Amino acid sequence: MRSPATVISALVLAAALSGIAGIAEAHKRSVRRALFLETANTRDLHVIAAIRIPSGDARVAFNLLADTDRDGKYSDKERARVRSMLAGRALDGIRIFTGTTAVSLGAIEAKEKIEPGDGVVEVMIHAKTSIPEKVGAELSVTTTSIGDPLDLMVLPGSRPVESSSRGRIEGGGFKAELGQSDRVSFRIR
Repeated sequence: MRSPATVISALVLAAALSGIAGIAEAHKRSVRRALFLETANTRDLHVIAAIRIPSGDARVAFNLLADTDRDGKYSDKERARVRSMLAGRALDGIRIFTGTTAVSLGAIEAKEKIEPGDGVVEVMIHAKTSIPEKVGAELSVTTTSIGDPLDLMVLPGSRPVESSSRGRIEGGGFKAELGQSDRVSFRIR
């Protein structure tokens, strides 16, 4: 027979583990990513990928991973880790194509915004790539079977969107939502 202290300890441990699992699941469901694309000149495509950890349970779960010294503040080292961790997650499974060729991103820079306490955590990745100059160039964005949902926003920029496989075109740009293993194609002027 187990002692009452052992049984109570086991129950407390089980409750704590199920609470952490619940927080982790809430974190997984509430994180959103956004991808902004904007043409500049005739060949440049500016890319901004953003990820947002909302306040509340998602932030509590995130703090368990990121605030390694548990002091409630983010040191420079912890901020660098946040940028790295969330930049990878923001871009996870996203590919941009011109026709059938995947583009590679250059001039990549990541910035973070960490609100105090259980406030919002945001990371934005700024990058640039080249696209074909031809009128009617086709671009597409795909997601793989991993990653959080993605809100795609193509801004009109210097080469407005002429058509898209789905989403709503307005004022030369368009918006679409992508899930896992998804694809949206569009043509620009």
